[in-house]
Amino acid sequence: MDQNWTTVCRRRKPKITEFLYKHSNYTKSCINPNSVQELIRTRIEKNLNQEKSDALCAFPRNTFKNIESNRIIPTEEQKNRIQKHFNVYLKTIE
Repeated sequence: MDQNWTTVCRRRKPKITEFLYKHSNYTKSCINPNSVQELIRTRIEKNLNQEKSDALCAFPRNTFKNIESNRIIPTEEQKNRIQKHFNVYLKTIE
């Protein structure tokens, strides 16, 4: 039984962030690491875990997890709520 096999290659579509970064003047910004550490320190001093902090600030689940791991950049509204409850302002660096 001889079979002739045809090789099929699939191209991976580039992620939109890769496209923006490569093809424009897009620069990725992130939160200042010192601000993130200060937020974590303050949260732990208040005996709050990430889930309780999300509830306190009325954020969707895993928001603190994503902010603290630099997966997302918080909006101005989120920064204001964090500053109100934790007295920490998250500075963004370009």
